[in-house]
Amino acid sequence: MEEEAKPSRRKLLFGVAVACIIIVICFALIYQLYLNPAAGSLGGQQEVPWLFEGAYGEYSGARTAGNITLDFSMRIEVLETSTTEAKLLLHMELSCAEFPGINDEFEETVWVDLTDESYEVEGSTLVSTHEAEVYFAGFGERRCIIYRYTNDIVLMYVDKETGWILKVVFENGFLLMHLTLKETNIPELK
Repeated sequence: MEEEAKPSRRKLLFGVAVACIIIVICFALIYQLYLNPAAGSLGGQQEVPWLFEGAYGEYSGARTAGNITLDFSMRIEVLETSTTEAKLLLHMELSCAEFPGINDEFEETVWVDLTDESYEVEGSTLVSTHEAEVYFAGFGERRCIIYRYTNDIVLMYVDKETGWILKVVFENGFLLMHLTLKETNIPELK
């Protein structure tokens, strides 16, 4: 009788991290469309700066523990849009130069319902929000709405003008990861 191959603990933790980030990103983008007047709306009064096919953001971050560095990268790209939905591609990678065998990649395509005005993140509770001016290398000083959560997603920085996520901080006891926007084609962020 053959045994089923079981995923490693590292792959499971990475998968959980990716799933949490995907859920938070989707709900954050929906929230920005509907509840943040500075980010625009679908009602025709203002354009949503990131709601066009091909809009993308590339993020990176690293975590060092002793002599080992884990590198993270993430790309969010808008593939299609309609009046009620946006199709997003979310691609994440984890690598470690010291241990080439530690490489994971995850890609997910999700449809985001642009008419859903809820802002709940499965497994996390939104504890607080506040605004602050935050400096981001390559993008300068940006007015951000900073969301603080319980559980795995600790903080999320969303640009108030565009509604695009600038930084996500994730912690699950095993992993602390800061993913910061490094490149985008959204004109209002350039």
